[in-house]
Amino acid sequence: MNASRRIAILEAVLILLPLTILAALGTLWSGPYLAVAIADLRFDLLTLVSALGPAGLLGLIAGWWLLIRFIRQGQAGLRAPSRLPWIGAVLGAITAIAGAALALSGQGLIFAAGLPALIPLAHLWRERGRVYD
Repeated sequence: MNASRRIAILEAVLILLPLTILAALGTLWSGPYLAVAIADLRFDLLTLVSALGPAGLLGLIAGWWLLIRFIRQGQAGLRAPSRLPWIGAVLGAITAIAGAALALSGQGLIFAAGLPALIPLAHLWRERGRVYD
């Protein structure tokens, strides 16, 4: 196992695991409100904020999938899968950036919590593009 895979394991334990737990808790907390808001066709700022948890969680799940493939198979594991996990991870990154924008607008710093997930995503993206294994 090369150094890059070891770094990926550290990123998983130190960054992705706590963020996944936080996103899961946020999804459990906001889920009932989000379901009622969508059923009532009510789309306001609170609905948008409530959707960040589930959207971030889906992005994190895609990121976990890519990270585990990289740890097990190296660069070939990142190049072989369909584009769907990459799309999910990028949408999760967009969700993290949207959460940071909400935090900057004074809605609460907790929404910027997803930003550290950009580090493992950037690492995987770089590994996917490298020429050698």
